[in-house]
Amino acid sequence: MDDFIDSMPLYSKNQFEWKATPTDFIELVTALHESGIIKRIDGEKLTRKELANNLMQFFNIENTILNLEKLLSSRTNNKRGLTLFLNKLEQAFSALMRILLTSHITNIFSITFV
Repeated sequence: MDDFIDSMPLYSKNQFEWKATPTDFIELVTALHESGIIKRIDGEKLTRKELANNLMQFFNIENTILNLEKLLSSRTNNKRGLTLFLNKLEQAFSALMRILLTSHITNIFSITFV
């Protein structure tokens, strides 16, 4: 796995595009931030806004379209559920794992999906 990661090229801005909604974006940012799985290298505290700004650059999201707190508030008022986007990610991952289990594929990075 380390060899795979080491061989990956570094991507510059504009290589990736966020295709989900701004509310989905803030749901992902908040989950990543609250889980504590992403840390600053220098040991300083990572704020949700700082994480969002870095991911916005990575996904080429215009800063002007996002009001982070308003989006987070809108998700808490959603009657359909609090984690709609994370649920969608979990379903997609589970579907892939079911395919891999039934096809006995061991290296998901060698698969080409259409």
